[in-house]
Amino acid sequence: MNQEDMAHLGHHEESNEGHEEEPKKRPFLYTILSIIFVMLLILSIVPIYSIKFDPMPKNIPTLSDVVTEFKEVNNSFEVKTQKDYYKLLNANDPFVKQVAVKVATEGCSDGLGGDRAKLCQAKAIYYFVRDNIKYISDPVFPEDDYVETAPEVLYTGGSDCDGMAILLANLEAAIGLPTRFVFVPRHVYIWVYIEDAPKKYFVDKTDNYGWIRLDATCKQCEFGVIPAENVDKEKVVV
Repeated sequence: MNQEDMAHLGHHEESNEGHEEEPKKRPFLYTILSIIFVMLLILSIVPIYSIKFDPMPKNIPTLSDVVTEFKEVNNSFEVKTQKDYYKLLNANDPFVKQVAVKVATEGCSDGLGGDRAKLCQAKAIYYFVRDNIKYISDPVFPEDDYVETAPEVLYTGGSDCDGMAILLANLEAAIGLPTRFVFVPRHVYIWVYIEDAPKKYFVDKTDNYGWIRLDATCKQCEFGVIPAENVDKEKVVV
């Protein structure tokens, strides 16, 4: 074999070696591309899943957006017992209904159905009351005292814990959600019922399954959260 043939043979062998290495590189490349694709798929699915099953309101209207004129009201109610609070629960009041629907409509987009829509709307109403109604402390907890109606709290823009609980309960009830009043020493807040909400919001997952705590006097509390000092206090639920 002459030198030219040997050179040609060497070149042929180098060429074959290059072709043998290429298939080894491709599986590694395919693996990397597959991982990137899966990660992109997860990133695209998780936000959609989260929004669908735990939606957040997109917009919370201000008090001036929903109460366009001031009307003098004088229909406060004297309470004797804790059950008297239910006498102030009037979800069919036209003004209360209009406010609740406006807040829910502006807060939550179309495309949500069933309890998912109710969850978003309940959040919108909670944040509306929390962020727009000023908490005015009352030196005497209202027993044998008067409690403002929901329209009165909306018109004045402020109240103590009982007035805020009355307003929040009325607005949540106006979109069809059952509510309860919860009394702890010198304070009252509400529970709202959304059976298909994420379990992380529930008071507990057994006796009170589906019930969610809401305290609009706590300006730092997110939906479903109440001040830590009130969680374990002895309470009366009516």
